[in-house]
Amino acid sequence: IKGADEDELREIASKPQGKHVYNTVTVKHFSPTIYFVLHLLPVVEPASNLQVTEIASKSMRVTWDPSLGEITGYKVTLIPMVPGMKRQELYIGPTQTSINARDLSPETEYEISLFALKGLTPSEPILDLAKTQPVRVSTGKCRAYFC
Repeated sequence: IKGADEDELREIASKPQGKHVYNTVTVKHFSPTIYFVLHLLPVVEPASNLQVTEIASKSMRVTWDPSLGEITGYKVTLIPMVPGMKRQELYIGPTQTSINARDLSPETEYEISLFALKGLTPSEPILDLAKTQPVRVSTGKCRAYFC
């Protein structure tokens, strides 16, 4: 980048900056020009078509269409919309496109985020909301064929 501010480039470069921002002097028609090379984090293509199915009181199945880019896996985050409740982070291999999330709280709305991963670099998330079912309580009385 001709005429770039080296300090500004170092602020936005990946760490360690000494490995990703450097300058060289080239001679073109006997006038020196300083070039800065900036290494940015790779762009990771997100997955698509996130769907939540098979919703029960303590579990739900999350499915998606795979990322079109080269990835090393996926991360699914389930965040309950109730303050103080435990969130879950699930990691899945690059060829898997669904997961059954378990140990959820009944009658709770969750924000589901799916990230495609390339190493430690995540894609932008795709999001959905889903609410678990209430716990079914058996009364102990049977009517005809139904209990």
